Amino acid sequence: MRLYRYKLSYGDYDYGEYFLDLKEYEVYRETPMCYVIKYGGKDKFIRKNAKARFAYETKELALTNYIKRTTSWRNNFLEPQLRSAEIGLELAEKLREEK
Repeated sequence: MRLYRYKLSYGDYDYGEYFLDLKEYEVYRETPMCYVIKYGGKDKFIRKNAKARFAYETKELALTNYIKRTTSWRNNFLEPQLRSAEIGLELAEKLREEK
């Protein structure tokens, strides 16, 4: 059995070459509660009934999870940083105009 996880990868960062990379992980052990895969040379346990998992049984579930992960991360982390950067730039422009 295989489990799937999508991640964003970069072909050439400077030219904006991005693509979704589908990672496949071979399940080498299964229990009633979890799957076990090798990740980074170590065992990684993936609970079957967890709401958020590292990898999923189908490509469709993995893609749905990628969308949810990316959306929540952007909303919680990147948008406040972007607002802070915009405020900082506005303050910097005001300082420049005062001189």
